[in-house]
Amino acid sequence: MNVKALNKHIDQIQKNDAGEPDLYSYVKDILTKLPAGPGLKTNQVVIDSRIDDSLRRPDLVAYKTVDGKPQKSPDYAYAVFEVKPGSKVRDGTGAIFNLKRAYIQPGTRWFYLIDQTFVRRVDCASREKFTHIDWDWDALRDPDTFARCFGELSAEALKLERDLEAFKDGETPYSYLKAEGDGRAAFAETIREASELLRRAIQHIIDGQVKEDLKDAKAALDKLRPIYGEPRFFWQDERRPVDFERVLNTKEAERLTEAQILEYEPAHAALLSDIRPRLYALRIEHQLLHQYAERQGLESAPSLLDVDSSSEKKRDVARRMVDSLVYETAALILSRMLMIRFCEDHELFVKRYISNGGVEVFWHYARHFDKPMQELLRTTYEASAEIFRSLFDPSVLDWAIERSDDVLSDGLTRAAFILSRWDFRSVHGDILSGVYDKYLDVSQRRRLGEVYTRPEIARFMLEAAGWKPGDTVLDPACGTGTFLVEALVQRLADLKSKGGINDKSVAQVISRLHGLDISPFAVALAQIQVFWHLVEMMSDKTTQEAREFARAILPVIRLHGGWSSLDPMGLSFGNTSTASAQEGLAFRVRREEGRAVGSLIPAGFERVTKEAFDLVIMNPPYVRSERQGATDYSRTYSEVSHRGTDLSAFFVYRALRQWVKPGGTLAFIVPIGLMEAEYGGPLRRVLREYKIKLIADLEGLGRTTFRGIKRPTVIVVVEKTAPSTDDDVEMLQLDESCITDEDVIDFAKAQRSLVKRSDLERSRYLPDDATMAPWIGAIRAGGDDAGAILTKMVEGDVPTLAATRNLPRLGSLVKVVWVKRGREGLQIADEVPTGATRVLWKPELVFNYGVKLGGAKALAAPSDPAALDLYKGQNIFPAGVLGQPMGRWNPDAGKEDNPYIYTYRQFLSQPGTFALREISQLPTASPITGQIAFQNTVFVCQLTEPFPMNVYLLSRVVQFFAARVLRSSIIEDYGCHWYKRTIPFLPVPADRSQANLDRLAMNGEEVLQADADLADRYRHIRQLMSEGSGRTLNDLLADGDALVHGLDLTGVSESPVPITEVNEAGADITVPDLFFQLRVPDERLRVYVAFALRRMLEDDPDLRVSRTDIVGLLVPEKLDEVVEAIRQLETSDATARYAKSLASLDTTVAELLGLTDEQRDYAVKKMTTDPVLRRMRPMLAHRGLRVQPYADHSAGDRYE
Repeated sequence: MNVKALNKHIDQIQKNDAGEPDLYSYVKDILTKLPAGPGLKTNQVVIDSRIDDSLRRPDLVAYKTVDGKPQKSPDYAYAVFEVKPGSKVRDGTGAIFNLKRAYIQPGTRWFYLIDQTFVRRVDCASREKFTHIDWDWDALRDPDTFARCFGELSAEALKLERDLEAFKDGETPYSYLKAEGDGRAAFAETIREASELLRRAIQHIIDGQVKEDLKDAKAALDKLRPIYGEPRFFWQDERRPVDFERVLNTKEAERLTEAQILEYEPAHAALLSDIRPRLYALRIEHQLLHQYAERQGLESAPSLLDVDSSSEKKRDVARRMVDSLVYETAALILSRMLMIRFCEDHELFVKRYISNGGVEVFWHYARHFDKPMQELLRTTYEASAEIFRSLFDPSVLDWAIERSDDVLSDGLTRAAFILSRWDFRSVHGDILSGVYDKYLDVSQRRRLGEVYTRPEIARFMLEAAGWKPGDTVLDPACGTGTFLVEALVQRLADLKSKGGINDKSVAQVISRLHGLDISPFAVALAQIQVFWHLVEMMSDKTTQEAREFARAILPVIRLHGGWSSLDPMGLSFGNTSTASAQEGLAFRVRREEGRAVGSLIPAGFERVTKEAFDLVIMNPPYVRSERQGATDYSRTYSEVSHRGTDLSAFFVYRALRQWVKPGGTLAFIVPIGLMEAEYGGPLRRVLREYKIKLIADLEGLGRTTFRGIKRPTVIVVVEKTAPSTDDDVEMLQLDESCITDEDVIDFAKAQRSLVKRSDLERSRYLPDDATMAPWIGAIRAGGDDAGAILTKMVEGDVPTLAATRNLPRLGSLVKVVWVKRGREGLQIADEVPTGATRVLWKPELVFNYGVKLGGAKALAAPSDPAALDLYKGQNIFPAGVLGQPMGRWNPDAGKEDNPYIYTYRQFLSQPGTFALREISQLPTASPITGQIAFQNTVFVCQLTEPFPMNVYLLSRVVQFFAARVLRSSIIEDYGCHWYKRTIPFLPVPADRSQANLDRLAMNGEEVLQADADLADRYRHIRQLMSEGSGRTLNDLLADGDALVHGLDLTGVSESPVPITEVNEAGADITVPDLFFQLRVPDERLRVYVAFALRRMLEDDPDLRVSRTDIVGLLVPEKLDEVVEAIRQLETSDATARYAKSLASLDTTVAELLGLTDEQRDYAVKKMTTDPVLRRMRPMLAHRGLRVQPYADHSAGDRYE
């Protein structure tokens, strides 16, 4: 080693005074640039970058390589480094190690703690007892000593190929990592890596061998197709898996010549000889891709070869199907490998197969006979099937392990290697559900309508449903079996506590649990997961006893997949016809002219589907029925079918009509829309026949309900008995305060109330429409949301909301026109013309969407003199239209898809015309002035009398009614759609005298003026913040800037935590979450950071912040001026004037509506303290222009 170069590198470390980040580079130089040093590649050593989803960021990480390429995942993070300036490591080695030991990853062997005086190398081979060696930098100037310290990091040592060869020879340690505590997250990362390894290998096979085999097989079929017609496949018939249409059909066969008939069998035999090795590719094409297309709502399946199509649409569709194929093939292999490892470590096998022992024996054989790792997996499946039967039965998804592909062999070996490190005796819980959920792309989950049910939700629903040990249970959309597994775990725990675990008792428990799912893959994981939990009951059994136990129990598992639970299978429901009931029967046994293909419905599926149960519990798919392609169940379930019906409605309906026994219980979790949106109306009429026991509204949990998916949901428990209007319904409302520090939903923290069933109906708070005023008739003509169930109602709400029932409604102020549509075209009039046939004329409200453009083609040139500035919903504010138009539109050009409200242009006049946001948290209206137009994220309405609707909607009294009674089609971030069928039902004062209107307008103007003052102050602050370049907190920390002296981020979680409010306490910035406490001694910086966090929260009510977000905050160059402006804002009376003017407006509105002071105060308090209502804010100017995160209703982009 070049001693001079070594001393130079050590000097750079010891003498550095530029700050900690420079030290990172000097340490990296020693690893990568020092002559005769470790010799690692520059891209192999990564500085200050997170290595997993936890946001942990070691100062440096040295990764293993494959073919010289760094493998940057936790399983290959061979060495991690913590580097500190001065003597901080020497002075606090133990404390720093304990603080940073979470940096140690599954693949980590060495942890180096380094400062400018000292190096400690920690050996991580044993995770129970860490050993270490210390060196001074001066001692490391000796080349031999340096080699002892850093020689373990040689480029050769960091080759993964070396580890894999040692693994094959049985020389690597195994079962030494615990999947407990911090290890649980690390175990999940290993699963992720194994999954990715397998997926990449499967994709490689598809891109190469599968496509080529499919082309060759199709070419072979094409030779016979002109004469003998289309091929027909019989996958269960190994001897004759393919025949042709004109041979199978007697009438078609009569048209063949004698020569053609004689030539068929030899040609068929030659064909089979040619395509038999390629049959798997045809099966993928004609079976699996068709299944995926069906599940994703496509009318026809694409070809696998369409991934190379010149058509972008075909390519996209085919790639989606291939993604499903890759995912399910790889995940089934992985789930079985997990099961095998589980059984190995629990000693349920006599020998090991895919960890040390079995691998060593296999590779001695495989090297000699040139066999791939797939051979070992196939052998293991066969041995496992002797015990586990259906869990390892041959599957169409086994196609990949039947291929002798070197890339897959390598992927399987690497997956087996990283799995071998883990002690599967420490693996508990629903890890397989995590495999299904965590590693399936979110967009793919949405296409399938599938979401992972959290275990605590399953526990709560079982408890809320009153589940008893003797009850029979069905989950008709079981996925990986969360509900059933939770029921099983509870019963097994009870039996174990009583010493009652035996073959018969466990068999009885399992025999009462039934699950169905359209995905055979998901059900395979559910079966494995059930057995996973059964294995833990065998800890006191010998291997032979455990094997016998498994043989006795597994046949009892009643989980079936591969068909739709919605198939009527000959049954009829409600008012459905016999014909629709027979739809499913047509597919039960397919025949080709006397040749029975066999049952397409999986064994046991039909029997379970036709039974009735004590409890049906489910999280059904949330897919719109029109996206189900070839399978249309709208006739089967016509009683609840509606345009846009969610499939979950069909599941709930069938459960109530058939699956639940009389007196039994149904518990389900569905989108809130089913309870209030128009498409759920038919199902709600059916629900009126049964007793609702509980409603738990989960909107306040945001993304937490289904990790990463924000669709608001509700849990409902229904008893199949006759209801009464006096029934008490238990109402639960949850928000983020119900989420524990362990990211678990605690239902015990929910807000609870008992509300009468009749008080949950929206109609309870609306006027009697028996008189059918024209404006009500106009709304009803377009459909209605009758029977909407108010899921957030609490008992105290009822008196205040009911007090408005007999008041006039906003709809009575909206202009009504009469419309006749016929051969002569569209006719519109203020009144039905004298002498006209009245029934041909229909009332319509001058209240409708703005123009639907249909594309950028509808926009006019800027110079068009007849064009109008065109605005979106995000431009609507109570004070008027703010921001820039999206473009210009000429209403006379006729280029739009639908003019909607502008069909009635001659009836629109100012004043009295308002624009309302269709999507917002609370109703927001703007008066329309000047010649402008709006596109279809806006409703435009024309009033027939003066009424200051824009300021009226700012009253919290009105907002309380709207939020509790009229919200519809609820979406994420507490937003919803304010439709033509809901907004007109807002109550308005009965006495709208000029004096009262003047008072209302004056109070409203005071609110708008106070809002404008606040908006100006915020704009000033924003302007100051934008001037200059600024630096992030991370930059300031790296530079050692005096501004961040004493800054302490250790109290801020590295994982995102919810922020619901921001507080300052001395030198600290705190939020309600215990895992967020930020110490900022510098007062100026603290004021700014707190302000920045509050504005972030204003933008995103579902805000979650991590340490990375904090260090990424940009500190403005003009910090002093910004802070002074913030202080002026906080100390001025602008905020107080806004609050006072808003209170005055509330008082005026309440008096005009005839409410008592107590009712007014109740509404205001609810809007400011209720866990969900307080998150809803009107779109005021001081909130700033927010980009509306919802596209308009037209196709394509938003023309920006």
